[in-house]
Amino acid sequence: MKRFFLILLLIFLHTAAIATESNNALSQLIDVEKNYENTIATQGYYLLESDKALNLQQIQQADKEGKFRYITQDVPSFPYNSPAVWLKFNIDNHTSESQLRRLIIDTPWIDYIDMYVIDAKGKVSLYRGGDERAIRERAIKSRMFIAEHPYQPGISVVYIRVQVDEPLMLPVYFYRVDESIKYQVMNAYHYGILYGVITGLLFFNLLLYLSIKQKRYLYYVFYLAMYLLMVISYASHGFFYLWKDAFVFQKWVTTISITLYSTAGVLFALAFLRVKKVFPSIYKAAIYTVFSILLIQFFLILFGIYGVSVLISILYVTLFSLFTFGLAVLCYRKGHRDAMYYLVATIATLIGSVVAMFSVIGIVPYTYVIYHLSESSVAFDAILLSIALAEQIRRAEKEKMQAQQLARIDRLTHLGNRLDFEEQSQEIWDKTQINNLELSFIMLDLDHFKNINDQYGHAIGDEVLKDVSAAIQEVVRDSDMLVRWGGEEFAIILPGTALSQACMLAERIRKHIQQREIKVADKLIRVTASLGVAQRTATSCSMSDLFSEADKQLYQAKQAGRNQVSC
Repeated sequence: MKRFFLILLLIFLHTAAIATESNNALSQLIDVEKNYENTIATQGYYLLESDKALNLQQIQQADKEGKFRYITQDVPSFPYNSPAVWLKFNIDNHTSESQLRRLIIDTPWIDYIDMYVIDAKGKVSLYRGGDERAIRERAIKSRMFIAEHPYQPGISVVYIRVQVDEPLMLPVYFYRVDESIKYQVMNAYHYGILYGVITGLLFFNLLLYLSIKQKRYLYYVFYLAMYLLMVISYASHGFFYLWKDAFVFQKWVTTISITLYSTAGVLFALAFLRVKKVFPSIYKAAIYTVFSILLIQFFLILFGIYGVSVLISILYVTLFSLFTFGLAVLCYRKGHRDAMYYLVATIATLIGSVVAMFSVIGIVPYTYVIYHLSESSVAFDAILLSIALAEQIRRAEKEKMQAQQLARIDRLTHLGNRLDFEEQSQEIWDKTQINNLELSFIMLDLDHFKNINDQYGHAIGDEVLKDVSAAIQEVVRDSDMLVRWGGEEFAIILPGTALSQACMLAERIRKHIQQREIKVADKLIRVTASLGVAQRTATSCSMSDLFSEADKQLYQAKQAGRNQVSC
């Protein structure tokens, strides 16, 4: 509802908040090397077209004549049915090289945007956007307007023409490319969370309705669905992802969704607050009003009277919010305790919308979070209801993952175990088979390890095993899979490795273990290992075959005297 409470403000407040000083004063420069965290609007100027559209040459002449005026709002605002707006910014590149920067206008519902960049040598670059133009025409594919330009040394002048048939707000940002990406990611997270919460609540209430068949849940599902459609349409996610280049539909879908959203909200409030029983006359008047507005909007849409339809939808959503809030107060005072839940949700939305309005007109410092606060406040009640379940699900999922990880990890050496081997080895085998890659396998067994346990005890034997596993990890590659097979045995899968390479690696492991002095308490222990190596061949049918061949080679290494490699 953020957009529409802001629109209400633009209808009832005059745009006198925008200063009227001419730009004959000292020019404001935007430094390409400065990091602008918030909007740059107050660094620029604006000019409203009068009775006809102006081209670039005419706007430059108007600029010379001092017709542009300073912008004093962080987010300049223009009321419904305003003429096209021109913005002007002076970009100062005082370095010796061009600097790539992005200018972003985060108002997705704009019809036409034309941005001209004129460098110090007079070269003109043009960037276009807007919902009345095909997405393929956008240089950077995004739901919002993004113009990436290499600003040349010196002062470049940027003129931006913005045209829309609706009330207009212009949050303008100037970022380095990496900062622009961060902004887009934050924006994506914001809408992702919002859509996720609303969609989750929608399906939850749909299931409730299907189980208990109460109308208020159906109205609430309709209400959430229309809110979702409204946000998707005015944020241009629908135009960008769902109904690409459907210009007529994009033009009308927001107005239609606002009307249906307000209608569903009224019907839900009437049902939730049991108004028909408590205030029958108010209920009857509300129903007649709702269907009268729907009928009027139907004919306006049918005859294509867009401007009046937009105005009615804005007034409707405003009256709906005020009406339902007042209705909740009346019902609460009448003793309807459930009205408190509705009041809390309504107050949260109103507070979020008011704070967002105040940020636009400069009463509250403008930030991205405050600007989008009203959208987040709509999901407030959903977050409260789902947070406990979400935490339980998160914790259960985390415990499940931890249990699965522990089941696949050898607790002594922290290597994978046989279960880990069985789960991953088949995938490795399939990949090598499909891509016809080399695959080798090493089996390793510590020589006479039983003697160490018998002589020094199992605790020291465990320390030896941990040290040996660390020694093997120092030699094997990141692409190799090392697991503790059991006892004093280890297995190594070597994807993409021929037999000769595997034998060389096995020899390196053998020498590394042999040369190692393991100090445990006051004991200095040396161990050796026997290794068997095998390679996948045309007759190998599975990883089991490869394991069996490596095990045979290990047996031969032991029979030949131990502390050696058999391939």
